Amino acid sequence: MSEGTIAKRPVIIVDDHTAFAEAMGLALSLSNDLICVATSPGTEPLVDLQDRHKPALIVSDYHIRNGPTGLESATALRATGTRTPIMLLTGWPTPSVITAARDIDNLEVVSKSTPMRDLVDLMRRQIAGQPLGSGAAEEVELQLSPREMSVLLLLGEGRRAVEIAADLSLSIHTVRDHIKEILAKLNADSQLKAVLNAQRLGLLALPTDRSD
Repeated sequence: MSEGTIAKRPVIIVDDHTAFAEAMGLALSLSNDLICVATSPGTEPLVDLQDRHKPALIVSDYHIRNGPTGLESATALRATGTRTPIMLLTGWPTPSVITAARDIDNLEVVSKSTPMRDLVDLMRRQIAGQPLGSGAAEEVELQLSPREMSVLLLLGEGRRAVEIAADLSLSIHTVRDHIKEILAKLNADSQLKAVLNAQRLGLLALPTDRSD
């Protein structure tokens, strides 16, 4: 390595969605300070990959088909004594996942819908030991009950209160009470504003462009 050249920090990617893992690997290869040294479609070999590559960061999807979740593998990895930073990606960061993640040292939960460029920046910050600034979303997420999260998800799909009541087998009055609580916790004066605030916080995925 020539004088003045910055050594790239090694990153391991665990994701069973090949296209996403490849896109992330490409984004890292285009950076001047990070590089993907290994990918895996499952979390089972995570301990072996850690021993072999000594990464600066492990990025793992939470939902892995036919195998332990990213959270379970992170727990197993910590049991070996390693403190390698772990970024756990999930499309829907439920309160139970966020709460469990707080019990695991040096682990951050990040929305998988985060733009790739921003994900790379978050990786740099986590490797440097800096907070990722997701506290606002986590605070709201933990304030919402599991039932309120279910109602919020259906609101994000454009469902009306009467439809949500039927889907969740609840009375219309109960659903309206949940919606009232959601609006208060999301500082919104309408259901549309609540959905927009939830999307801004990363609690709901942004609409997908289906124009193609």
